[in-house]
Amino acid sequence: MIKNRILKKLSAGLMAGLCAFSMLGSSMSGVITANAASSSTENAAFPSADTVIAKAATLLGSPYTYGNKGYWHAYVQGQYTPLSVETINNLGIDCSGLVYYTLTQLGYKTSGFSWNNPVPVDTDHWLTVNDNCTITYDGKTSKVEVEKKNIKTTDRPYWECADGSVITAGSVVVAQNPGGEDHAWIYMGEFDSRNDVISYLRSIGVSEKLINSKTVGDGKGAGGKHWRIESSGSEGVVINNKTDGKTATAMNMSAFRITKTDVTFEIDKYNTDGDLVGKSSVDNSTAVYGIYSDKSCTKKGWRNYNRR
Repeated sequence: MIKNRILKKLSAGLMAGLCAFSMLGSSMSGVITANAASSSTENAAFPSADTVIAKAATLLGSPYTYGNKGYWHAYVQGQYTPLSVETINNLGIDCSGLVYYTLTQLGYKTSGFSWNNPVPVDTDHWLTVNDNCTITYDGKTSKVEVEKKNIKTTDRPYWECADGSVITAGSVVVAQNPGGEDHAWIYMGEFDSRNDVISYLRSIGVSEKLINSKTVGDGKGAGGKHWRIESSGSEGVVINNKTDGKTATAMNMSAFRITKTDVTFEIDKYNTDGDLVGKSSVDNSTAVYGIYSDKSCTKKGWRNYNRR
């Protein structure tokens, strides 16, 4: 087996769904690059996590206002008229409104949820997900991928699935509190520090005037390297590495992947015994056919390692 080293993640987390994969690897030691395999629910039209996060970040600094979704008539079937960013800055937006605004602005549509206008309007409607739910982007429709469903934060932190793998950057997270208020946000991925978050925001085109001490947290949250963008009841639209919902109870977490698989990584090649010698489709090196996998086969999906 070989050691896999993730070099960079410029967009969404890797959702290969397979622990091992077949490829043509060099018969000499060295390094090659390879792309992730697609999962069964992969939508080839999905945008990158960068695109989703950059759109959500246009509302940084907007106040929190319960019930505001960034659109007029969001609860009138077939009618939804976007508000300008300036209007949202004045009127505010709530947590699920930030998700609704971001997805609707980008052109997503869903079906199968109890309310699709054109996507679920709030946390209650996201939580009506079932096996028949679909998501459409740029004319391509796929089954909604539920990365985690109703997993208590006492069992796994919000960014982890049941098997310990990490949800994809750009995923929609919905926190359900059976005894109180729900919450929703967009997961941004892993960053080593607040400065790394700021550098990332600049790299995806977020306006410098939106990046300040009020909109980007100090990095002292319980989430450590895991960051999110949310509309917080006390802070408005902000980016932080906190882990709380709207109450301090053990909330049930669900996560929905809405971005594409797009990861570049390096793999150390090793000598193998075999008769099938060919040319790598990745880097055109002379190759021996083999099975390459994670050393201990424990990191299914290879999700959300360092973004840089």
